[in-house]
Amino acid sequence: MKTILFILSICGFSFAHPPADQMYVEQILEKLYQSTGNYNFDKPSIKLLDTETLVASYNGFENEIKLERKILKICSSFGKDSTSALAFILSHELAHCFQVTAEEKGFVSDFLAFDKHEHSNKKIERNADLYGLFNCHLSGYKTKDILEPLLDKIYEDYNLKGRTLYNYPALFERQRSNKLVERKLDTLVHLHSDAALLSTCGMYELSGINLEYILDFYQGKEIYNNTGVNFLLEALNMGDTNIDPLQYPIEIDLESRLRKPFDGRGSKGLSPYDKIRRENMVRQGLSFLLESTKLDPDYLTGHINTMIAYILLEDPQSAINYYKDEQLSMLARNQGSPLILDRVKLCLALAYFKTGDPDLKIKSERILSKLISTRSETSDMAAYNLDAMQDVLFEGSDKNCDCTNEIVGAKNVSMYLKRNKAKKTSLKTNLKYSYTDKGTQYFSEYITLDGKVSIQRLGGNENILDCSINTNNGQITFCESSKKVLIRKEGMMFLIQR
Repeated sequence: MKTILFILSICGFSFAHPPADQMYVEQILEKLYQSTGNYNFDKPSIKLLDTETLVASYNGFENEIKLERKILKICSSFGKDSTSALAFILSHELAHCFQVTAEEKGFVSDFLAFDKHEHSNKKIERNADLYGLFNCHLSGYKTKDILEPLLDKIYEDYNLKGRTLYNYPALFERQRSNKLVERKLDTLVHLHSDAALLSTCGMYELSGINLEYILDFYQGKEIYNNTGVNFLLEALNMGDTNIDPLQYPIEIDLESRLRKPFDGRGSKGLSPYDKIRRENMVRQGLSFLLESTKLDPDYLTGHINTMIAYILLEDPQSAINYYKDEQLSMLARNQGSPLILDRVKLCLALAYFKTGDPDLKIKSERILSKLISTRSETSDMAAYNLDAMQDVLFEGSDKNCDCTNEIVGAKNVSMYLKRNKAKKTSLKTNLKYSYTDKGTQYFSEYITLDGKVSIQRLGGNENILDCSINTNNGQITFCESSKKVLIRKEGMMFLIQR
């Protein structure tokens, strides 16, 4: 007898100890509820019944899931898939909880009666099946290939197989509905998987479109957030040049942006079409991010991304107001996550800087300096942004440089690297300076040592020069009028004063 009880406990159920059944069922429901992240609805309570009439039911008025012990026994017969089988039953009823509106609190479902129940219909039940199955997928439960045998076992053990009853659909009807739902589930699972791959490859808009389609059938906070994030990333990476030198903690992979040459003109560096498309992309992303935080007001990832969206819309004051209204620092401290708190501070610093207010710019630099000193995961990004704020200053020209008078008559020109206190920099590398004389291109080698750059001219017509010095890792652009040289190397931006 002890051996039998031990085997049953491995499957997750202990029929000799009903409280253990209750605890196990509640653990599964908690995992499903957390996976959805929709806290606009309270998690339903669970009541185990000894009846054998409905399998499971959700009562909207009581916000309660009733589960018959008989279905626990049926699910346990599926061995290693027993937990997944039970997860599907619970997730189906949990989906009904999310379907109920304020006007439908009297809604009552019946898993066995399905669409034959007075409060239900095929659309409601199929949507609950699909929602429940996809929620199981996101929660890590393997429901593929078990639904058909599970329904078959339920109909057999409830003595409904081969019978035609007014209050219950025939098994073949239920299986046919199940196949339709499984085909749709397969589509959603592939779209979800492809969205992750597309995002990794930098195809953010396509990734966002995939996730947006999923939201028509499954509304979870992470799907809303990831949809919004992909649209923001698409906006950040738009165009052939990088119009924003700052790094944002939303970034999944910074490399794609850092490879692009920096265009100090900001959004002016985009075509009129791209500017409109960029703004629309950010606004679209913002709408999804706001939905994610509506589902879970404590969802800090969504809050941080929302602040970034406001900054990208060139509305930093709204980002600051959002930070204050949602009390994000207090929320991060209450959740006990130093990394999340650092990300909140980083976003606030970027918002302060983007306002253009000198006093807020000082505040921004102080916040970033403190983040650098913590040597946390955000330190490198804080250092990069402080470099960008202090060195780049967004002083790009709207026009190409006029280099006809560039260092005319000079044989040697010395420039010195302005070192940033925030982060030590090194430019010890061989670079090539190029210019053109009567269609012939000449190169001059020069090397950076201890922050000093010496350009050795090789001859040729000094009045005919290219505007840029190409390097292995980026681009240097200089003009006589600006008295400055911007060097982009390995994703970093440096200012050299002449």
